[in-house]
Amino acid sequence: MSVAATILLETKGLSVAFGGLLALAQVDLTARAGQITALIGPNGAGKTTAVNAVSGVYRPTTGRVFFKGEDITGWKPHRIRRLGLTRTFQNLQVFQNMTVLENVMVGLHLSRTRGDRYLAPWRRSPAGGLDYEFVWAMFRLPGVGGQERRIRERAMATLEFFGLTDKADWPSSALSYGDMKRTEMARALVGEPTLVLLDEPVAGLNARETDEVAELILKTRDTGVSVLLIEHDMNMIMGISDQVIVLNYGQLIAEGTPAEMQQNPAVIAAYLGEETD
Repeated sequence: MSVAATILLETKGLSVAFGGLLALAQVDLTARAGQITALIGPNGAGKTTAVNAVSGVYRPTTGRVFFKGEDITGWKPHRIRRLGLTRTFQNLQVFQNMTVLENVMVGLHLSRTRGDRYLAPWRRSPAGGLDYEFVWAMFRLPGVGGQERRIRERAMATLEFFGLTDKADWPSSALSYGDMKRTEMARALVGEPTLVLLDEPVAGLNARETDEVAELILKTRDTGVSVLLIEHDMNMIMGISDQVIVLNYGQLIAEGTPAEMQQNPAVIAAYLGEETD
């Protein structure tokens, strides 16, 4: 993949402080269209802090965040989603009291593209906040039969992509941990985002499940959705990533191809420690 590919996400001087603790310090990073960009580093390096700042969970202390050329610094998460940037979380965010299908339908509720397409003008939030069509559809209120059908069809197509069609009507609480991970990924992707942020998608999975998720991430990129991936599984990272960004102690220490990062002394030191005599 050419490094000349269009920049989708860019941070400039991104810093996040919690009281007197600087968790992220003047980080400049980019994620490009058509690529899987991996964000790696030891525990506590600032990876999830960076993703939280980019996705609106945290407001940056200093610096700017740009997505598709637009300054989104300080935007609320739902507004960022509607621009085409979605995410999963390090800790699972699956609604246990809903079916697998309903969990994925929530992703359309949050999606600007699908929400705007399915909503009549008088049912959209005037301030660009939450739309209520999904709630009406879930409770079978009048006037939304067609919208509900289209939402369900899109959600079912996404479940098929993730191999979960046969479990669409299962309560999410009955799923294996691996299938819960797939469900959360499906919810992030059902609205057809431009870029998806995946925070440790294979954490806690066995080798077979990890390989399956890696294939799904590659398939996701091949559908035209770019990926920013946080992960500790280095075999997977080196096998599927186009670009790798390395953080340590809240600072960017290296950036390049997987092969370059495997040979980078600063990266080796961050993971293995400095050599001593």
